[in-house]
Amino acid sequence: MPNVTAPLDRPSAAVRGRPSSRVVARRRRSRRVPWIVAGVAVVAVLALAFAAAFTDLGRALAGLTGGAGDGARSVGAAGRGAARASGDAGSRQRVKARKGANKKPLTMAEALAGVRQERVRPPEEPGSRQVWDMERQRIFDRMHAALERKDLMGVRDGLKELEAKGMITDDVVPLRKALAGSLLVTGESAEAIEVYKRLLVADPDDHRSKLELGISYYHEGDLEEALTWAERAAANQPESPLYEAAVAEMKAAREENPAIYERAAQAIGARYGDRSPDAIGDWHEAVAVSDAIASSSGGDVQVARAYYDRAKALFGEQDRLANAAAEPLWYYVDGEILLAEGRYEESIMSLVSALTTQYKGFAHVGDVYYRIGMAYAGLGDTEKMRANFRMSLLNDPYSFRAREMRAALGEP
Repeated sequence: MPNVTAPLDRPSAAVRGRPSSRVVARRRRSRRVPWIVAGVAVVAVLALAFAAAFTDLGRALAGLTGGAGDGARSVGAAGRGAARASGDAGSRQRVKARKGANKKPLTMAEALAGVRQERVRPPEEPGSRQVWDMERQRIFDRMHAALERKDLMGVRDGLKELEAKGMITDDVVPLRKALAGSLLVTGESAEAIEVYKRLLVADPDDHRSKLELGISYYHEGDLEEALTWAERAAANQPESPLYEAAVAEMKAAREENPAIYERAAQAIGARYGDRSPDAIGDWHEAVAVSDAIASSSGGDVQVARAYYDRAKALFGEQDRLANAAAEPLWYYVDGEILLAEGRYEESIMSLVSALTTQYKGFAHVGDVYYRIGMAYAGLGDTEKMRANFRMSLLNDPYSFRAREMRAALGEP
């Protein structure tokens, strides 16, 4: 048999031997391990990157909205449920961490810097204009249907759609004001601030937008900016009870001193107590007088009721779309007057209606709970008083009555 030798650089099959299937499987697994490890590492890195990105996004949004999920802006059943879960300790922490506590208020020019007021107009081409008009009318019809259902969110969404599609034109300022107002009462005060700023770029003398911009800042927890804008508005309307009361409320909130508001409310009551409510032509002004008289100690509740009736009569003559969220206000002021009259059960019923009305948002939720608590105090039910005070603090941690309510709860 010939002597066959294997090449020197290649061992023969007899020398190498054939590995078993078990060894082959083990080698294959060992080759896969580095790829698996690398894959896990890549996934981990991506997960960390996404986590960091979302953390930064959350912080950015918290800085923009002032923590839009906190109790100060919790409105409606869902907001109140979230507020309950946050706990009393969270409320105290938010009170201590006021955003504008040590901040120098911006000048009007600084506040409006960078805000551009676009000049939106309908298309001029006949065909495009017809389509534009039809789409705009469709959105209007949907908003009015939502208004009939008392669905403020539906009105708000329609206004936002008009804004996004460039259909809030420069000749329909009331629509933009309605958008800002609906954002404010549904708890979207950060968005409301931007819309109010745009209104002020277009009309720097719009004192009403200045006031509501201040209220928006209040709900964002920036009490310094809130007071600054309320004072700018009041400078345009020095004799207005609405602006006077708002400035007093902002000052009282900043100092947590109800006496500041009490003095202003008494002054308003003294000034308007002998006047005829018919002399007032704006429902906001009339309801401000009614609110001030009813909330001040020693106020004449019959006079408060007369101004309340005047406000409702004036409201019936004005644009319902621009004032879509006013219904809870009537229950609130009515409950406040009933409380001043000592009709506690009726007051509670009216105030609860302000919370349960079909409108999904109301800016005075904290005040409503405070009034309900006071009505229960009048009935001698301290447990329900305490429960409502807690809800008031959760919904409005910047309230000028916060110190009083925490003392009643036995909290620092």
